[in-house]
Amino acid sequence: MDGLEKPFPKKMPTDGFSVNAKAKTKEQCGQAFLQAANERGDKSYFLLCS
Repeated sequence: MDGLEKPFPKKMPTDGFSVNAKAKTKEQCGQAFLQAANERGDKSYFLLCS
């Protein structure tokens, strides 16, 4: 994944779950989280899709 993998954050972002609920596939979820992560500068977001 382009070396973007990071350890799980101790505190999960609450809005991440709403993004996950809207994603139909793991790939869509990953893209949605990665976009949210880039906007916030937090690359650990997309790991919630695993």
